[in-house]
Amino acid sequence: MFAAFDHSGTLVLPRLLCGLETVTNFAHSGVRCAGSKGCRMELPYWCPADHVLRMHYLAGVMPQKLQVPLRYAEHSLLLHRHAPPTTLSARVDVSLDDAAPAAVCGHCGDSGYVRPRPPLPPAARRVTIAVAGGATTEAALVEALRPHAAAPLLHFAALRPAELQLRFPPPKQRAFEESLKPLGGGWCCITPPKPGAPMHFWYDALFDQPHTDRWGKKWTAENPWKPYPGP
Repeated sequence: MFAAFDHSGTLVLPRLLCGLETVTNFAHSGVRCAGSKGCRMELPYWCPADHVLRMHYLAGVMPQKLQVPLRYAEHSLLLHRHAPPTTLSARVDVSLDDAAPAAVCGHCGDSGYVRPRPPLPPAARRVTIAVAGGATTEAALVEALRPHAAAPLLHFAALRPAELQLRFPPPKQRAFEESLKPLGGGWCCITPPKPGAPMHFWYDALFDQPHTDRWGKKWTAENPWKPYPGP
């Protein structure tokens, strides 16, 4: 995950790896070209952001509106021919000290990923931020990063809750969570068990923590989120 900071900060979206292809108008088995002559689709594949995220929501053209403003850019911006050549190499790599260990991917290779990411050039600086138990406040994180505010790019190796639990004051926390609820897109479509039954699976940006989702379903530590066709 990258965060490139100017005065207000810009989130650089990560590359997204999809295990199934998505379409919007008919039920299918996950790969549209499966069985087709000349099909070269290999899963998982690096997919466009709009296969997972509702980019039109981020663009502000939906009835739901972001309650917390978010400046963002697509990850390929970093490799654009007009991007400063030192953007990646002059970044600051941020790691978190004393955070809970990340969950191990049981089916990943030595890289820790299902499909290895292209290697990054060496960073100019590496920063370790002390985060007790993975939880910190917005003010504490901003203060820890203040000496590196001029860096063209801040690279967080991981932003899972085990590594970083960023907490805002209650009103902003609620606004942030409400802003994330409509962000996940949908995967279409399964063949429903009976005509008229739901065919979409909806991505949930808050899946890894207790929350009430956009459809009013409540997920807790005892009843963790799981994919389901709906709403």
